[in-house]
Amino acid sequence: MTVVELTRRTLLAAGIPALQYPFYCNFSRILDKRLRSGLSQETLRAEARAQIDLWVLRGLARAALQRICREVFSLNLDQAARSQTE
Repeated sequence: MTVVELTRRTLLAAGIPALQYPFYCNFSRILDKRLRSGLSQETLRAEARAQIDLWVLRGLARAALQRICREVFSLNLDQAARSQTE
């Protein structure tokens, strides 16, 4: 299953309107590209957090973006927040 298909399933489960799917899929494509570039998990989590902030400014729901990170990319963003505060 592709990243876009997994993202759409996640969005459907989250109740996001289908009209907004292309924007969330673009977010997923960016993360997928970063993942395939060989970044470490820590760097990838930091990049994901930066991308989430950017896409929230563009009007997307933070909770849905975080859910995509968890369910599509298996990224635990809470872990990144803990390591930054320690």
